[in-house]
This record gives sequence, structure tokens and C-alpha cells, in this order.
Amino acid sequence: MFIKSLIIHPADNVAVVLEDAHKGDYIEQRGEQVTLLEDIEFAHKVALKDFAKDEPVYKYGVPIGNAKEPIKKGAWVHGNIYCERGTKRRPEHEHRD
Repeated sequence: MFIKSLIIHPADNVAVVLEDAHKGDYIEQRGEQVTLLEDIEFAHKVALKDFAKDEPVYKYGVPIGNAKEPIKKGAWVHGNIYCERGTKRRPEHEHRD
């Protein structure tokens, strides 16, 4: 099923889905169809290209982080698979008091 999506800036390499989406749904951006590889919730990011490890993720026309692992085109792009710029991620076992 076709899913509405938005690229915020021309330099972005991710799009934001504008409705809940399911694996196998697709978006169309820049004249190309991108099939979603997993379920993606409203307002979350989807990769418009394959990313190599450490490759920058662009949203709002600026790099928001780097891929911590390869990311496939059509995958959900979230904080567990990219390191946000300007932040130091806590290991999962550490908790705030």
C-alpha cells in the first residue's frame, strides 16, 4: 500500500512517514519507489538509500548522526542504529537515578 511521506530538506537521505506503515508498504520520493522493510510508526524515519557503517544520516538538511551499522534502503532509521551528533549514548545497562 502507498504511504504518504515527507522529505524535509533536499539534502536529506531519510524521509518521515506521515501515517503508520507496515512491512511491504511503499513510499515514493524523488521519482523512486521505496519498499518498507519493517513496520514504521507515524513520524518516524525511513532510509532512502543504503547506508554504510559510519555514514552520516541527514534530516533537516544537516547530519543528525552516523550509522552504527549498515542500514538498508527502506529500513526504519531510529536511535538504536545511528549515533546522534552531539550526544553521548549511555550503554543500555546504565540508568539515570
